[in-house]
Amino acid sequence: MNYYKNWHNFVWFQSIWFLAILAGGQFEWLLALLIVGHLYLCKDWITELRVMLSCAAIGVSIDGTLTWFGVFVFTPSPELTLIPLWLVAIWFGFVGTLRHSLRFMTTKPLLMTIASGISAPLSYLAAMRFDAVEFPLGIWPTAIIVSVAWMLMMPIFLFVLRVLVDDNPSARTPQIDAKRTFAANK
Repeated sequence: MNYYKNWHNFVWFQSIWFLAILAGGQFEWLLALLIVGHLYLCKDWITELRVMLSCAAIGVSIDGTLTWFGVFVFTPSPELTLIPLWLVAIWFGFVGTLRHSLRFMTTKPLLMTIASGISAPLSYLAAMRFDAVEFPLGIWPTAIIVSVAWMLMMPIFLFVLRVLVDDNPSARTPQIDAKRTFAANK
């Protein structure tokens, strides 16, 4: 029996977000432990890890690119990467919600895309209010850039889910069986 419920996953992600934003780089080890704990609780942790690595790589690349072009400024500036490790942890945390607490939205791609275009800028704005990031271009230009970036990323995330997750009903492709009837391919 799976004891890892959607509300656990929701609380898990909120814990990662607040710990990362409020503590910054002070508790990166705890962020890593929370992510490993999530994988431990997942029924199919290998698929979860594949989804997390694939989608987080996209998100980290986009945030790194936005940082490179001066949309975000982090203080102190990361030494090894374009974005701080705590932001990488937030990416892993967000992606870790797609098969759990946000699963209900994955079957509604248009709604999920619009919702991400609204909620992502609000999340970045909250991070700015907590002094975790600065917006040199100003709030509105940054919010628009983040919104567009997320509205472009979300369909890619949903595609990755369809490709990598075989328990997702939308991942099954119709196949004609020997009797010429359609059957879902597992």
